[in-house]
Amino acid sequence: MFSFMSTAARQIERALHASAPEELFGALAGTRADKLGTLSHRYRELAHVIHPDRASDRERDAATRGLCRVNALRRAAEHKIELGLYGDGAAVGESATIRTKRRLYNTLGPVISGDVCDLHPADGDDPANPRVVLKVARSADDNDLLDAEATTLRALFGKEKTAPRFLLQLPALLDSMTMEDGLRANVMPLFGEHRALTLVRGHVDVRDVIWIAKRLLSVLGFVHTRGFVHGAVLPPHVLVHPITHGAVLTDFCYAVTRGEKIPALSPAHRALYPGEVLRGEPAEPGTDLFMAAKTLTWLLPASAPRELRDFLATCTHEKLARRPDDAWALHEELDRLATRLLGKPVYRQLMLPE
Repeated sequence: MFSFMSTAARQIERALHASAPEELFGALAGTRADKLGTLSHRYRELAHVIHPDRASDRERDAATRGLCRVNALRRAAEHKIELGLYGDGAAVGESATIRTKRRLYNTLGPVISGDVCDLHPADGDDPANPRVVLKVARSADDNDLLDAEATTLRALFGKEKTAPRFLLQLPALLDSMTMEDGLRANVMPLFGEHRALTLVRGHVDVRDVIWIAKRLLSVLGFVHTRGFVHGAVLPPHVLVHPITHGAVLTDFCYAVTRGEKIPALSPAHRALYPGEVLRGEPAEPGTDLFMAAKTLTWLLPASAPRELRDFLATCTHEKLARRPDDAWALHEELDRLATRLLGKPVYRQLMLPE
């Protein structure tokens, strides 16, 4: 057993057996900044107690392993806080180091499961993008979707000087590789302070939905002008920032060039797809606008005016040829409608539960 402070021995044992950061750092309350501040304070206290320099030669190895685990769980806690997941108690695995031709990544957990991929938050060695997400295919059968996403994002970012503000609404492809187990992976920035619409519903008013709709229509206009259909404009794939009102359209695994068939769909959101996708028919900009309108209607509070619901309904005609196909024109029309219904836009922070 440990001969130095019994408190240190207990804390080392806690660290080595903890499977989730919540087990080590406890509950964290308040805002994101409050949580990070409390986490930092508790980490410093714990690291001071179990630091190997305080251990005897015989016990230093255990203390070193304990401190390494504390460091890993702290980084995992920071990622959980950024993603709004801290407090779920989900276990995180040991850190894994992944080296590619370009970069070095240390995965931290938690692993977030998507429809066909697992998302691994990680620390990267690029100072411009220190926190990233490794998006890894869950099955080799879905490697083609990751390859397609990489191809689409390279094409969208290929002429970045022509439309830099729109590219802020897309996930940059930082790296792409085949893992040791043969699974494809793409690396993208971690939009930590953004929240998916799945977490926003129930906390928005009509003004919030309108600015979200305008951001979404503008980025779709850019994607369509470049000749692509996103193919999955669904609540989990639209991220918004509650303070800056920025928005990011993610998950280009399903994207195709205009006139091609969408390769797969999300079973959990089948009701938001138009008929041409369900029937395996070619997709066009109106395909994305159908899903965008369905998603925004799903997001609307019950108090939303009839005129706004009718505006969105124009995009959901069963026949593709009967739907609008110009996202930027819809953006302008929505702007006029919002001014008529609500007057001049007034900024308000999107208030979401911590």
